[in-house]
Amino acid sequence: MLPILLILYVAAFGVVIGSFVNVLILRDGRRASIVTGRSGCPSCGHVLHWYELIPVISFVLQMGRCRSCKASLSLQYPTVELLVGMLLFIAFWKVGLSIAVLPLWIWFICLVVLSGIDIRTQSVPLDYCIAAGVMGLLYQFLQHGTPGLLQSLIGAGVGAAIILAIIIVWKVLTKTDGMGTGDIWILAAIGSLLGYPLVIQSLFFAVMLGSIGGVLAIVRGGGNLKTEIPFGPYLAVGAVIALLLSKELLQWYTLLWI
Repeated sequence: MLPILLILYVAAFGVVIGSFVNVLILRDGRRASIVTGRSGCPSCGHVLHWYELIPVISFVLQMGRCRSCKASLSLQYPTVELLVGMLLFIAFWKVGLSIAVLPLWIWFICLVVLSGIDIRTQSVPLDYCIAAGVMGLLYQFLQHGTPGLLQSLIGAGVGAAIILAIIIVWKVLTKTDGMGTGDIWILAAIGSLLGYPLVIQSLFFAVMLGSIGGVLAIVRGGGNLKTEIPFGPYLAVGAVIALLLSKELLQWYTLLWI
């Protein structure tokens, strides 16, 4: 049983990291440096003071508005902060006091950054995909040694191959582009940590959630059957679900083929 104070510390640490993740998402989307320049209001350019940068708390105290121009601030800020805090806590709860938690943390962070950028720009930065893939390899090696490394490589290869096959088949049948090539890299990065067959299960959840999201977009009047939606976030959510249910899914998969 993990000490409650340690759990709270990890969650709080994750929320703080989530604030930096917001910087990565916003500045990468507009190709701005994450090293130079201070954070400011996107509406009026007001440079934020330290007390306006406290994760979640500042947003709540300011009631979601800029202190200078009173413009509404995006819910992305507290959402990403809380999400990263939750994911880092989940990783710690799953792995415990082990060095393997570090690559798992970075893998989660990369997925959030990829999802955020995909939502904002409908593009996938390959550097974060590569970083996530490397972290998946390292995680499997730390957890399971050389067999884990092999499992990681198989998972990455299967993930990339499935998306590539879907893209090719869709192109042949419809003469139009379907999924983006960036999704190949995302599922490869997911497969590097989940391995096979969990990478297939994660894609299943992603497709189910993506279908629901597409239907909701049509019902709300914001799209049609040809509307492009960023699939990266659905892949990321599917990966988290598969990771959390890994034992149950593997048991189900084993029983299915016995």
